[in-house]
Amino acid sequence: TFTVTMTDALGAFAFDNSTGKITVADASKLNHEVAKTATLKFSVPDHGLAGSAKTATSTLTVTVTIADLNEAPVIPITNTFTIAENNKAGKAVGTVKATDPDKDLKQTPTYRIVSALDNSSGDATSVFTVDSDKGIVTEVGSLNYEAHTSYTLMVRATDNGTTPLHADQTLTINVTNVNEAPVASLTAGTTATVVS
Repeated sequence: TFTVTMTDALGAFAFDNSTGKITVADASKLNHEVAKTATLKFSVPDHGLAGSAKTATSTLTVTVTIADLNEAPVIPITNTFTIAENNKAGKAVGTVKATDPDKDLKQTPTYRIVSALDNSSGDATSVFTVDSDKGIVTEVGSLNYEAHTSYTLMVRATDNGTTPLHADQTLTINVTNVNEAPVASLTAGTTATVVS
């Protein structure tokens, strides 16, 4: 009976001496973007000759290729944008920038708005749009601070893997107040009302 010893620099694999099987002990240590291969070194000494303390050792090196799997894009945790009211349609609010951990696959995420609500929980999907390629969020509807002071958007970034994966990010868009000129309206007679 011989005892085989395995050395694994990554610490991701286990070796069963009784069966000779190599198994994954810690999958979290296998990351193609960090290391594309893992080197396992095996050594087995014999029992030497009778009456001698000297032994002979055989060694074997096994290279394990770590395959690349598609991983979801990553979007920064917090995105808060601010825009003034009364802008013309087409005003850029901000940009959502996702990164993809699959560097070797050179994937490019695409963007879309999943949901949009105003601060009264009303539907606001017609107020904003996002550029599917660049992630630029743009105002396409009218913003009025007196009506809604903020909006909450859910933006989704999807990669172009064989089986596409996505990440969602909540955006808060705060609307700032702009000084507006008073509006004067005349009724019958000489009565005038000024509304600010």
